[in-house]
Amino acid sequence: MSRRRTWTEITVVLMLSLGASALYSVLQIIDDLSQTTPLGQQSTALNTSTTTVQYVDLARQLLGIAVDLAPVALVCMLLWSSSRPHLGRLGIDRFRVRPDLGGAALIALCIGVPGLALYFTGRALGITVAVDPAALGSYWWTIPVLLLSAVRSGLQEEVIVVGYLYARLGDLGWGAVAGHPVHRGPPRELPPVPGLRRVHRQRGDGHPLRLDLHEVGTAAPPS
Repeated sequence: MSRRRTWTEITVVLMLSLGASALYSVLQIIDDLSQTTPLGQQSTALNTSTTTVQYVDLARQLLGIAVDLAPVALVCMLLWSSSRPHLGRLGIDRFRVRPDLGGAALIALCIGVPGLALYFTGRALGITVAVDPAALGSYWWTIPVLLLSAVRSGLQEEVIVVGYLYARLGDLGWGAVAGHPVHRGPPRELPPVPGLRRVHRQRGDGHPLRLDLHEVGTAAPPS
C-alpha cells in the first residue's frame, strides 16, 4: 500500500474514532473558556442519560457503545492476517499471564495516577471543570452499562492507538514501533551467497514482489 493511501487510511480511522473526539474536546474547551462563569466553577458529565424512559435510555446507551466500537472492528479487519495469529500486528496473540497482566497494570499506573493527580491539581487551582463520571439514572442496568463504557474506552485506546497506529506508522518507516524494528530508506541488496540464486515472484494477493531463495540444482523457481 502506498504512503498516501496509508496516511489517508489513518486519517479516516482517526476521524471515525479518537481523532473526532479530540477535535470536539478542543471545541468544548474553547466554549468553556468563552463563558462568563470561571472555569473552576463549571462542570461536565460523562455517561449521561438521554431520556427519562428507562428502557429507551438503556437501548441508546448500548447503541452508542456499539457504534463507538465499530472503528475497533474496522482496524481489526484492516490488519487481519490470513495466517495465525490473525491479529498479531495488533499484539493479539496468545495470552501470557505475567507480561500481559503485569504490563497492563504498569501502564494503568503510569497513565492513571498522573492523570488523576493532574485533574485534582487543576481543581485545586480552579483551572479545570468538575467532572461527573456517572450521570446515569439509578437503574438495575446502570453499573453494567458503566462497565461496558469503560471497556469501550479501553478497547478504543489500546486497539486503535497502541495497536493500529503503531502498526501503520511502522509501515511508513517511523523507526521501531510496536516492538518491531523498521528499516528506513531504500531497499538494500542482499550480498551474494554461493550456491543460491534469487528469484522474484509476484504474490497472488497483489502484494509487491518478494524475494525467495532457492538452492541451485535442488529447487526450481516458482512459475
